[in-house]
Amino acid sequence: MAREHARILCSIWRPGDDFRDRSPEAQRLYFLIVSQRELNNAGVIPLMVSKWARCSAGTTVDDVEDALAELEQSRYVVVDRETDEVLVRTFIRNDGVAKQPNILKSALRIARQIESQTIRDALARELTRIPSRDAFDTAVEIAPAVVQRHTDNPSGKGSADPSVDLSANPSHGPAANPSRGPETNPSPSPAGRGGGRGRGKGSSSVGGSVGGTRERATTPPAEPNLDPNNPRCADHAAIPATERGPDCRACQAVRREVQEHVADDVLAETARRAAWRAEVDACDECDENGKRQLDDGSLTTHHPHPSARREAS
Repeated sequence: MAREHARILCSIWRPGDDFRDRSPEAQRLYFLIVSQRELNNAGVIPLMVSKWARCSAGTTVDDVEDALAELEQSRYVVVDRETDEVLVRTFIRNDGVAKQPNILKSALRIARQIESQTIRDALARELTRIPSRDAFDTAVEIAPAVVQRHTDNPSGKGSADPSVDLSANPSHGPAANPSRGPETNPSPSPAGRGGGRGRGKGSSSVGGSVGGTRERATTPPAEPNLDPNNPRCADHAAIPATERGPDCRACQAVRREVQEHVADDVLAETARRAAWRAEVDACDECDENGKRQLDDGSLTTHHPHPSARREAS
């Protein structure tokens, strides 16, 4: 089904946002690319410089090439001129694809069909930042070496991607929004998983009784929002992802912690899978999938895959 609209985040125009540092030509080309019908669910589109030049009177192919080079340098896009493919780098995370399971499955199928290894590598880095087993498996499949090296920078480098709309289903698990999404943000006190805001009961007076005693009702304290798409401190947990919210250091602390946990999970999963592969490769009884053939010809699992172990537990 062809796309009918593009999602652009209004906060790209806030002071200090990297998108404001781009030239008018680069900004316009970015909007043009993300609004093309040919852009697929993985954020990949054929390189069509001549067609894009024809979308505006007075624009030349050289103009488009210059703007494309600027977007490529600032990591808004990844271009492979040998395969004529262009990746909008954070499209899966920031266009709502990762929050829709069926659309994400489509994107992952498309990712496996990408011809350019340069683009497969870049997309694999993005997929490791989505807390989804299928996304991680796809990242390992399309760029195993990149996944292994992706260790210490969960939020990536580069600039915000304006093709973001975090309004749909923020409870679905996909990744922290490293490209800045609606800026999440801070209050004077630190937060995080706990962040000094324990689960102890708070109380509030709800009225008096005979003898001056007061009935007190316990209410649960506010908890930080640990949704990777909208991490906020307890004071601002109710602010939706579509709103920027106040500048708040506590929200920044929550965001950093959420991103660190995503990165830790990726590293742990990489280590588990590497150890499993080593076990299987060293075993004379197993096939490449950790299966052993019994005397009756049937197969049994000799070395369970890490994902199977987690499901069993």
